[in-house]
Amino acid sequence: MSDFQFKLQPYNDKGRPSRFPCPACEGKREFTRYVNAQTGEPLDERVGICNRRANCGYHYTPKQYFADNPNHNSFTTPRQHTFKSPARALRPAADNVAWEIAKRSLGQYDRNPFVLGLAELLTNEVAFDLARRYHIGTTQNGGTIFWQVDERQRVRTGKIIHYDAETLKRIKRGANGNDVVPQWAHSKLGQAGFNLRQCLFGQHLLALPDDRPVAIVEAEKTAVLCSVFLPAYRWLATGGCGAPQLKDVEVLTALQSCGKVLLFPDTGATDKWATYAKEMRKAGVRVRVRDDLEAPNLARPPNWDLADEFLAFAPTTMLTTGPVRWALTEPDGYPIFWDYPPTQSF
Repeated sequence: MSDFQFKLQPYNDKGRPSRFPCPACEGKREFTRYVNAQTGEPLDERVGICNRRANCGYHYTPKQYFADNPNHNSFTTPRQHTFKSPARALRPAADNVAWEIAKRSLGQYDRNPFVLGLAELLTNEVAFDLARRYHIGTTQNGGTIFWQVDERQRVRTGKIIHYDAETLKRIKRGANGNDVVPQWAHSKLGQAGFNLRQCLFGQHLLALPDDRPVAIVEAEKTAVLCSVFLPAYRWLATGGCGAPQLKDVEVLTALQSCGKVLLFPDTGATDKWATYAKEMRKAGVRVRVRDDLEAPNLARPPNWDLADEFLAFAPTTMLTTGPVRWALTEPDGYPIFWDYPPTQSF
């Protein structure tokens, strides 16, 4: 199939608002789709180029798409497109970050506000074990790196976020008044032309012998906290509502062998994730969406998640070693993190 049948969608009279969220970095209105040169119909929502070439670099061409989907009719509209059973990758092969680079960032937790906040919440022992378990790194300026490592121990990338240790909330504005936004580790490393193909945060844990159901949330922080608060599940995260990983063939293949999979979207995103779940079932994943936080009697605000729920209502507990801020307890006062399972070996 010739690429010349397709062209990048031109700007309409509305200019920039005609662009779409990038399926890789999720940048709003940064993605330009390839459209049929005759009909103007987009080939597929994933086929296009991210305008953030330096920070993202995602570019999926029609040629690559047809190589991945040889039976696709070029004149089929997106409404007629159905999710294929995972036989071959729907997106180009991923680039990776060298494991040795990621490994050098694992540690220095005494200047990582996110890990320090976890230590106040759950004790040093649990916080440092969580950091090791989830491959959490530290940047030179105190940022937290949530490395995305798949079940084959390939480092897809890392998301760098800055936190306030006191609140465990993301810092959105710096002391100079400028916005502080999450960054990609591969961009900070200067890996030009990097083909980003995300896996789930915590996906490396699927390589361990473990028969617990898998639970997937949006935020990396939420997955880390829930692994302590609700240890009956293996907690993973997409890193955002857009969740491109839930459409990725390799991710879906990894989830197929996990038994039950539960999705816990933030409030306001339940319908969107229900659509993801429908397509995941077509790929053979046993998945269900939990909408507990959407209960009318709770009246939770938009973008509220399980971490918000736990941190908002957990009391402070006094241990023999001193007070632990926000430590969750059972009704009889039994600290919930005492049941936290220690790290298993890879």
